[in-house]
Amino acid sequence: RRWYISRNRQLAMALCYKHFRHRLSYESVGRQFGGMHHSTVLFACQKFGLEPDPVQSERGRRARTFRIDAQIRRFAA
Repeated sequence: RRWYISRNRQLAMALCYKHFRHRLSYESVGRQFGGMHHSTVLFACQKFGLEPDPVQSERGRRARTFRIDAQIRRFAA
């Protein structure tokens, strides 16, 4: 991949996440950029000095925990 394309795409991902932080997760921003992985968006944010939002991270952690607990309850029953 060419650096001038990937750098601009990383900047666009970081700005998109910064602007829509309250509505979009890393995963959803990555999907909007052609199915990129959430870690690609996270790397882009870190590269341009945007630290991960602790509230968003905690909300995602709680959602994952809830989904896993629901799966365990479903298979245990």
